Amino acid sequence: MQTTTLRRAGIAAVATAALVVPLAQATGAEQPTGARAPAVGETGRSIIHGQVVDSRTARPLDDVEVTALRVTKREETVAATDLSYASPDNEIDHGYFAMHVPAGTYAVVLARAGYRPTRLEVVKGRADRAGLGAPVELVALPRPSVTLSSTAGKGGLTVRAGRRVELLAQLRGRRGSVPTGLVSIALDGPGRGVAATTVLRRRDRGRLVAQLGRVRTPGRYDVDVDFAGDDAHRATSGTFTLRVVKKKG
Repeated sequence: MQTTTLRRAGIAAVATAALVVPLAQATGAEQPTGARAPAVGETGRSIIHGQVVDSRTARPLDDVEVTALRVTKREETVAATDLSYASPDNEIDHGYFAMHVPAGTYAVVLARAGYRPTRLEVVKGRADRAGLGAPVELVALPRPSVTLSSTAGKGGLTVRAGRRVELLAQLRGRRGSVPTGLVSIALDGPGRGVAATTVLRRRDRGRLVAQLGRVRTPGRYDVDVDFAGDDAHRATSGTFTLRVVKKKG
């Protein structure tokens, strides 16, 4: 988990808005599930607020789970939570978050599916309304590659009509990393639709075999492979074409 330490900047909240607006004007944000106006107007409390963006594209990210943990010598307790969203109140188009908290030391954890969680250490004084000073960058997880072949014959994606369809899927992460988790393989074509779901374990080394029954009608069939993602890899999918040819003779 990436960790950054930030302390009171002693600047006004409007200065933070000036810092983050240029990035917010980048072309769009990842689609949010919803948007809402920020909570404002509370008095006598500090505010932890800022913007979250993709580290590679600088595009603002909505629907990032933001949690402020109050840190003491004994424990960490949840003080406030938010989802990043579009905020028309302060001209930040997307990726904005805001949490009102008492003065103290906080660990701010940001998490979104497909990204590495990020943890920031923030110290807020009483009624400190200054922002984090710069957009928070989330690093996208790598997306594994997907290949598919038939276990019959010399590989490829061709089988004879009437034979059982047995397909070998191989998922490969970067630098030898091993994807784990839920994988579904669905076959759809002339007169036939079937799906199989498997949980990849580390010992499988990204390899799975799906039994999809017999296909008796010649033709072209779509095969969709969907990987749900895990703590080290993004979700991914692939669409392939299976050819079912007539029997010999």
